[in-house]
Amino acid sequence: MELFKNAVPVFLTICMIVLFGALPILIVGTEIHFSAYVIETKNLILSLIQPYEITYFITKPERPLFPEIFNPYLYSMSIYFLAFFLSILLGLLLSFVTINFFSKSAKRFISFIVFVLESLPDLFIVVMIQMGGGLVL
Repeated sequence: MELFKNAVPVFLTICMIVLFGALPILIVGTEIHFSAYVIETKNLILSLIQPYEITYFITKPERPLFPEIFNPYLYSMSIYFLAFFLSILLGLLLSFVTINFFSKSAKRFISFIVFVLESLPDLFIVVMIQMGGGLVL
């Protein structure tokens, strides 16, 4: 029952996306073309069932969408996950070094710097780094 409860909003959301996706065909100028809307809705459902056949065009010729999307997507995701795992590894390494090799006063100083950096909003830190006034430790 719980699965059904969660599936209904997802199904309704997908239905609304499909119906709104075909909406520009419904009203052309001052006329309403309901039969064209039904045909376009059917075509949209069929294209979503077979996503590798979706095409786009800015200028001629039409090009398939997904080979164009997947290459940059896979590149971005590989950089994202590499950075994620590198940050975890670096965090563990720095924690190990701090705990095992620094004196008590150095640990307190590092704790203070971390407290200050945690209190700054992330957006402020990003803006400061991009402006070239990055935080110098």
